[in-house]
Amino acid sequence: MAGVDPRTLRQRWRTLIPDPSPPGQWSYPGVMLAHGNGFLYAVYGNILVKLDPDTGAVVHRRVLPEDPGGTGAAYNGMIVLPDGNLALKKIERGPCTSTASPLSGLRCALANQLPSLLVIVEPDRLHVTAEQDLGQTVLGRITYGGGDIYIAGQSTLSRYRYARGRVRLDRSWGPVTYRTGAQTPGTGTGLLGDWVVVQTNFLPSGAPLTVTAVSTDDDHRVFRTEPFPGQSMSWIVSKAALDLANRTVVTHDTDAGLMAALRLDPRHGFRTRWRRPLSSLDFSALIGDPAHRQIVIADRRDTGESVVWLDERNGREVARSPTLSDVPAPGNIVTPGFDRRFFYVSARGALWELRAR
Repeated sequence: MAGVDPRTLRQRWRTLIPDPSPPGQWSYPGVMLAHGNGFLYAVYGNILVKLDPDTGAVVHRRVLPEDPGGTGAAYNGMIVLPDGNLALKKIERGPCTSTASPLSGLRCALANQLPSLLVIVEPDRLHVTAEQDLGQTVLGRITYGGGDIYIAGQSTLSRYRYARGRVRLDRSWGPVTYRTGAQTPGTGTGLLGDWVVVQTNFLPSGAPLTVTAVSTDDDHRVFRTEPFPGQSMSWIVSKAALDLANRTVVTHDTDAGLMAALRLDPRHGFRTRWRRPLSSLDFSALIGDPAHRQIVIADRRDTGESVVWLDERNGREVARSPTLSDVPAPGNIVTPGFDRRFFYVSARGALWELRAR
């Protein structure tokens, strides 16, 4: 991890979170967040650290649960709950003949079907206060809303009640099927008001991507749509971007090379607002007020990757940066800053500051 001065882009500090796993085990991208208590929290593998944001010094370090004798766990989901506690979700990889990339590890995790674990950690000294076996492999990230934690399992959506530091399965809601056939399990869930939204194909698939919305009040109210029908290859590592004010879901498919904006009507379901070419591994950042909403995301062309600003109403290109990298960024997000600044991290390790005119 590194702390960077946003005015000069000079590195202020760098802190190494060493891989605790023996050679040959799983190395998967970690997660970092800024807590309301002023500290930074980061997890890599099964090592969770609390950091001083001014110096990068490790204040506390905790080894999170991992299957004994396993071949590597990754905590690829971390959120802050209303009481300040942290919720983290584990993937256990299991035996794997290919360790060339994080993607191959995900394939092995799905094939081995080792159950994921949800843990609750208090933020002061990082003590684990609760654990919940999710009973299935959960690849995508977790989402919290209205007292519940939502997960996208191998084929179904479920939710867990959270109260007073404890977690329990909510048997009054779900499970709701969100994928079928050759589709692969979904990316993380998201909340669009009182609807849970998830999309399929976190791993490459030969079936088109499906976006599903389920009412948080009634799990029998379900809408589904294929925003890119007829595509023979589909793959998306990012969550859909959700705009509650405009009731819009922004999704894209890396293998299809397409992006779409979908409007969700609570009575009639999805309607495609527009569809356009776009090739990206990134998450979409939504900026601006509801009447002037824009999408900011990296876009790959033959000449390399640049950052593009799109009008959410019609998908038209508003601005585009010069080419910034010859290699696509792996599942990042173009981060909005102050004074119309945006920050892009390339796959080569370069940090760029951009200003849209």
